[in-house]
Amino acid sequence: MFRWIHPTKRRYYIASPIQDLFGDWALVVCWGGLDSHLGGTRTVWAASVSEIERQIAAISRRRQRHGYVEAPARPLS
Repeated sequence: MFRWIHPTKRRYYIASPIQDLFGDWALVVCWGGLDSHLGGTRTVWAASVSEIERQIAAISRRRQRHGYVEAPARPLS
């Protein structure tokens, strides 16, 4: 899981690569406000792991240009 936080706007952006039971890859992207329950989710299907890696790198560059900083992923528990 990859996570970016915008400290002044109190926003988050998360990208999680997943593989389904058929071996297909997808990138689940979630975003929203840290202080609200509002946000959204999008699933982007990919042909390979390398395509997922390229998408994550592009998301990271875009988020950093918009003032987000990379944050460590929190455990689910």
